[in-house]
Amino acid sequence: MIPPWQRTLAFLLVLTISLMEIFPVSADQIVPTKTTIFFEQDGKPVTDPVSFTVDCYGYSCTTFSCEMIPWHNESGGQIPDLVFTYSATCPSFGCSIYEPFYLNYRNISRCTLRGSTGGMRFSLPNYSATPLPDCRYDEQSDFWINGTMYRYPSPYRECRMKNERDRWQCSDYKQEVTFAQLLNMTGPWGYLDNGNYWVFSPDYYSCMERIDTQITNCGQDQPLIAVAPSDFITDPTGMRISRFCTMNVTLPDSQAFAAVTTEMPGQSRNSLYFSGTRGVDISQQDNLVYFTSCTMLRILGGRC
Repeated sequence: MIPPWQRTLAFLLVLTISLMEIFPVSADQIVPTKTTIFFEQDGKPVTDPVSFTVDCYGYSCTTFSCEMIPWHNESGGQIPDLVFTYSATCPSFGCSIYEPFYLNYRNISRCTLRGSTGGMRFSLPNYSATPLPDCRYDEQSDFWINGTMYRYPSPYRECRMKNERDRWQCSDYKQEVTFAQLLNMTGPWGYLDNGNYWVFSPDYYSCMERIDTQITNCGQDQPLIAVAPSDFITDPTGMRISRFCTMNVTLPDSQAFAAVTTEMPGQSRNSLYFSGTRGVDISQQDNLVYFTSCTMLRILGGRC
């Protein structure tokens, strides 16, 4: 049996998460993102300006667990809601946009891409299952020491990133349990995810330790490189980019294009983050839920 104080903390953790589902707040951080876009047609780069809109359909989450709403089922004949959209104009091949792709608290099933270029319009009905392109995260600095920012050399960072990605394989060693089982456990602590309780098995911790060792072997003793603030890549508002994405789009053959008169893709609501305009998220919930639950788990001896 676990001590009474730990049982009380576990109860408070569940109560906190439940209250946050009922009383959401809005303080989510938006990740500054730079996306480089490449439009191609007939096997060649599109050098003319391309105006486009991405519309994504699904449903907005009503709880932290984001459970599926029964009537949001395309096979049942219901039309999913438009839950995310943005528009931009790419003036040339390889242009950059700064849409942050704020996707919290929504479940997306499909996205369409429509637009126009060279006086012709196009439409890609099932462009993707997500609006997020291929991305990598990079804070552009690793340490802050005595007022100076530093980075590890590229070989170390690449080795560390590879091993950090491998951490996902450790999740194969988690086990689903009931809340009653969780309260009576004397071994590893667990967490709440999508309404289900999970615990980390000994194999999970062995896996995490192995990854930590591999990261250490990347060579943490390599000399640090000083980074000046002027070296940072920023968005039009001056925010330091921490996510770099690449978006490759193949347009329909030129013969499949339809002539367009004055119609152009409409601008999205203020989720747009382009040409210096900072986006406004539409969520009313907060990543404080994760932070609080993670902190509580660490107090209890768990691991996030």
